[in-house]
Amino acid sequence: MEKVSRENFSKAQILRMIFFTTLTVSATGSSGYAILAGLKKTFVDKYGWMEEDEMMNCTSLAQSAPGPMAISGSVVVGYNLAGVSGAAAAVLGTTLPPLVIMI
Repeated sequence: MEKVSRENFSKAQILRMIFFTTLTVSATGSSGYAILAGLKKTFVDKYGWMEEDEMMNCTSLAQSAPGPMAISGSVVVGYNLAGVSGAAAAVLGTTLPPLVIMI
């Protein structure tokens, strides 16, 4: 599959992609590391929006941050891809499935 550059997408499309990717991975994943693997599969392998080294740096940073690994990992990846709004979209997408299940 041909990788598509981020420059071909608008900011709203990137945020939508971050939200729905984290939502899907969070709904089907079981732990923080599974979420990071899903994000890597999407943003590194499928779309090529990040390099392998960038993803490893994001994983290292997420491991050193306090709180749940799933939230920390999605925040770091979302911020790396789209800044503060990307981090917000990632947090919303990651926390929504467990919140709905608990309610």
